Amino acid sequence: MPALVAEIERRLDRLSALRGEVARSPRRRWANRARAVHATLAIEGNRLSPGQVTAILDGKRVLASPREVQEVPSCAAACSASAPTRGRGGGRW
Repeated sequence: MPALVAEIERRLDRLSALRGEVARSPRRRWANRARAVHATLAIEGNRLSPGQVTAILDGKRVLASPREVQEVPSCAAACSASAPTRGRGGGRW
């Protein structure tokens, strides 16, 4: 029985460590950034899709009105400036 408890503890520790790694991964941060920018723009009435917002942030061209396209980098810059600093990086995405 103590061996079983030790094995369960070990596996839970490993799972906790893996969850921490995923939460801090650059890919996850990038996806969260694109999602946050899209949500912010949608509230303001921008009709771009999440895929279009991601493409614009990646530097690709999309078919949309110039005003809506210009709002994406502006919003991303505003979000970066207002993001709380966590460790190194100075609040940048």
